[in-house]
Amino acid sequence: MALKARNVAVKKRAGEAALLQRCQWHKRRNVLNHLPDEHQPFIEQKLIAAWNMAGYAEARRTLDRIRDELERINPSAARSLAEGLEETLTIHRLHVPARLRLTMFSTNPIESALSVVEEKCGRVKKWQAAT
Repeated sequence: MALKARNVAVKKRAGEAALLQRCQWHKRRNVLNHLPDEHQPFIEQKLIAAWNMAGYAEARRTLDRIRDELERINPSAARSLAEGLEETLTIHRLHVPARLRLTMFSTNPIESALSVVEEKCGRVKKWQAAT
């Protein structure tokens, strides 16, 4: 399901109570893809450091400064960072402990689990009704 469609569906069902966390790993990759190779390592380190900050306000200010810096280097990279930026900080706003953030900053763990289910279910030739 596309990200926008998922967000609409979640908001429709849960309303404003819904809190969505954007994958920081994919956001970082998308931003870096807009940059020339020589800028990527430096910006990547800054993004990682910002998202590793404990507090929401500090992380947000740092990401805003990075966005301003990107605006001078490559405006499309700045727009990529700005799009959905607030949703990359949901775990910060919820005060999720640093240790738990290690699995929640990325969608990769759930995507991996879903791919295993998809692979196993794809092999089933005949489904039987549960009794």
